[in-house]
Amino acid sequence: MNALDIPQANSLDRIRDVVAAVNDGNKAHPGIGKRTGLSTRHVAYHVQAARVLGWVEGKNGELASTASGQKLLTLPVGDPTERAHMRASLERSLIGKALSPNLLTLDQPAVEAIAARIREVAELSEMTAKRRAQTLLSWRKRIVGEQLALPL
Repeated sequence: MNALDIPQANSLDRIRDVVAAVNDGNKAHPGIGKRTGLSTRHVAYHVQAARVLGWVEGKNGELASTASGQKLLTLPVGDPTERAHMRASLERSLIGKALSPNLLTLDQPAVEAIAARIREVAELSEMTAKRRAQTLLSWRKRIVGEQLALPL
């Protein structure tokens, strides 16, 4: 697995904003940055995360939203249907399968366990692996946080 495929964009909502910018015709990083207010570096992080989740793809050097990305944009922000779509996208992704298949289970995996797995599949320092593990845990919180707070 390529280290670039391990996301470092913490906010699924900002990633969604990038998908919306691409869907609205911003096919390159400068237009996406202007639309979202993200710096060039952060646009790259968010575009890569959107690719990993299957929401955008590159075509002839330009970005385009995928059917999954377009579906995401039709779902109300914060709605259970949106979280279900985000969950399915993560579970289908190579990241979800390879790095932390138990990321979305009731018991939250430890950041150290995710970071150790990241280091197994990509040549990253311990600090960078922990940073990327924190990204996955922030995605987890966005997807299942409210569900986990409900009494059993």
